Amino acid sequence: MQVFPRLAWAALAACVIVQSFVPPVVGLADNADFGKVLGLYSLGGPPELHGRFVAPRLTVEERFSWLDSPFRTSERLFLAAAVHSNKLISTDGSMDVRVMGAVHALLLLGIFWLLAPELGAASAAAAAIFGDVMYITHLNSFHMDVAAWLGLLGMAAFYLRAVRGGKWVDWLGFAAASATLVLSKSAHAPLGLVLAAVALVWRRYAIAGVWLAGAWWMFAGTPAGYAPPASYNVLYHRLLPASENPPADLAELGVAPEMIKYRGTYVYQAGSGGSDPAAQVSHAKLAAYYLRHPLTAWRHLALAMDEGSRLRHALGNFTPDSGRAELEESQTFTQWSGPKRWLFEKRGARLVWAALVLFSLSAAWALRDLSSPLSPMFLALPAMGLTELAIAGLADTLEVARHMFVFHAICDLLLVLLIRESLVQYRNAAPGLVPDPATRHSARRPAASPD
Repeated sequence: MQVFPRLAWAALAACVIVQSFVPPVVGLADNADFGKVLGLYSLGGPPELHGRFVAPRLTVEERFSWLDSPFRTSERLFLAAAVHSNKLISTDGSMDVRVMGAVHALLLLGIFWLLAPELGAASAAAAAIFGDVMYITHLNSFHMDVAAWLGLLGMAAFYLRAVRGGKWVDWLGFAAASATLVLSKSAHAPLGLVLAAVALVWRRYAIAGVWLAGAWWMFAGTPAGYAPPASYNVLYHRLLPASENPPADLAELGVAPEMIKYRGTYVYQAGSGGSDPAAQVSHAKLAAYYLRHPLTAWRHLALAMDEGSRLRHALGNFTPDSGRAELEESQTFTQWSGPKRWLFEKRGARLVWAALVLFSLSAAWALRDLSSPLSPMFLALPAMGLTELAIAGLADTLEVARHMFVFHAICDLLLVLLIRESLVQYRNAAPGLVPDPATRHSARRPAASPD
């Protein structure tokens, strides 16, 4: 057992416990999406708290029932664990939000117990980053992005273990973690296509097929009315207000010129054209438009990142009995998000450039030695980050900060892994130093695979 990584694990555990379970606990208020997950069990919190406060207790009521919710998400597996655990302590079926927090926390700490030894000294950076309030607030919530984040960390942990030891149980864990990520939400299903593409480069055809099947399953299960509101927002709330020639852009997108009357509106606004069939445009047409106009795409992405660079969701972090104001954000445990917000908030272009530099460094590390078992990971993560950046910045214009959560998680994980590799190289170049446990991965041999 390595002492340093276990100390990092203890530090992360302290961050989790203090924030999630010691009053005043922190979490994320419902943005009206919780019902997509909770409706299966007819659970819900007071609607009047939505966005403002974290509902401390969920109750079973008919009005919350959504047994035929069409939304597919791996987060339901975690909710099922919480609901069944809650039966041991609740007699009326109501559930303290911290029960869900405990399930998420156990998964996070279990994953980090496996990941920390693989990171070596870089585990300290990982504990500081992922123990930050911008991540821990998600534990006491029912956001589907929590499953994506935990799946991402699980993928890294099991992959590092698998390429070191080649054990089938670690490859199985990697498969389960990647499924948790890809199946967390339809917005993250494209990551399955990215992972499949990387697997095909390394001729891991069975793995690629599984990821493609998972992505297809998520796409096929996406409700028909789910995408049009987002594409409406992009066209009328982002593209047309910034356009120098709105009629020409509408014509290029195949939309009638009279639809310019909706310019500046978004779909949930009174008087919008969200229900007007003639005002609709597909994401495919928008994507083609942006490909033909890359400078416009860059400007729109930078504008979106001005909001996304705040890192934190614009939702309350406290329960109504905490004595805190509605919509108040926790300002403790901001050891990572604080400096990062100071550097990037309302500087969207700077954030995008920083991400591109990070992705380039990762790709350069992978390309210098494609025989390294870590090369697939250092190519996959930048591609995943770019995909999330495009989805969050160009596929919708509302709640960009919330949609960027997985993008930030990918960037932060990649930063930790690059720190790890830098420490490995330093130790290898300095004779007489005690080898870091992470150097066990630096042997140039083909990656083990379950195929």
